[in-house]
Amino acid sequence: MGLPGINLAETRVPIAIERPKAPGGKPDVADVIYAIHRCYEGHGEELPQGSELIHDADGPTRVTPLSVAKGAVMLSDRIIFGLLAVAVLSPANTDQSVPDSYFLTFGDHAKLPINEWWGRTAEFSTIVAQDPMPQVKLDLGDYPPPKTSTPPRPITTPSPTLGSDHAQRQQQTNGEGTKRNVSVHVS
Repeated sequence: MGLPGINLAETRVPIAIERPKAPGGKPDVADVIYAIHRCYEGHGEELPQGSELIHDADGPTRVTPLSVAKGAVMLSDRIIFGLLAVAVLSPANTDQSVPDSYFLTFGDHAKLPINEWWGRTAEFSTIVAQDPMPQVKLDLGDYPPPKTSTPPRPITTPSPTLGSDHAQRQQQTNGEGTKRNVSVHVS
């Protein structure tokens, strides 16, 4: 829901974060959300440059943009709805309510009225099973890039076993080094 098509358990983000919690010592998206978005915004500080959210929640479904530059990552603003879903589906929140018109969506067809979904984590797996999405592990490389005469390593293309699913990749040079923009399209 938050970053459709991206394997959040295995994808690592090449930015410096103190004491990342993800296995292997490199930060994952959860580390970015906590260390950058929760800590900076929660303490009233400005986000580091290049860490803003990409505004695309009202864009096409099944497309997830992500931008990685030296020391920064820009996530899709769809991550907000993924985090909201975690709170809504948590059994600890069954006593909550919102206006009846509020809802979440999953995939192309599932519309989930929030007041009907408080605390229903177990039942959500049924919704996910009706609209399965491949999960692409992104190889975003390392920062800082190794000091060699060869160009930066490109983002790897997902396994051909994903059929028509693919990750589009671009590399652009900005004044600070290489910026990698990734859009994962899931069909």
